[in-house]
Amino acid sequence: MKPDVPVVMNQFFGKMLLELGPALEGTYASGSSSVMGLMMFMAGEEYERGAQVRVEDIAELRDIFGEASGLVSDAPLKQKLGEAAQGSETSLRILELDSAHGQLAKTLIELQDFLESTPEDWAAALEERIYAHLLRSAEARRMPYPDMG
Repeated sequence: MKPDVPVVMNQFFGKMLLELGPALEGTYASGSSSVMGLMMFMAGEEYERGAQVRVEDIAELRDIFGEASGLVSDAPLKQKLGEAAQGSETSLRILELDSAHGQLAKTLIELQDFLESTPEDWAAALEERIYAHLLRSAEARRMPYPDMG
């Protein structure tokens, strides 16, 4: 048997919220079970989409860095951007994807710092692209709220 994690977690959520929580004495215990159930629901959702969200985010960052490496005049940053753009992930494990994303986020901060201090015409357009990426990334990572019917 292969458990379908989102389905299992959603069923646990329903049991916690609708059966176990109301049967517990005291508002603290009942509230805690509701929060735990909601976290189960969210964990199931994250299981289902987590790798995809991270892979897409990383790919878009690498694309931004590829574009930026052709524009940036600062030699060390240019090299760092080029290397980041050429990188690739060898695992779809969430922990490893998060680690790769963390390194890319540091490079993004360096790029943004450079862009904010450069008078070049192309800098504003690249900043807009970065802001659009950050907005898409935040939207993709936003946790859904369960449909209670």
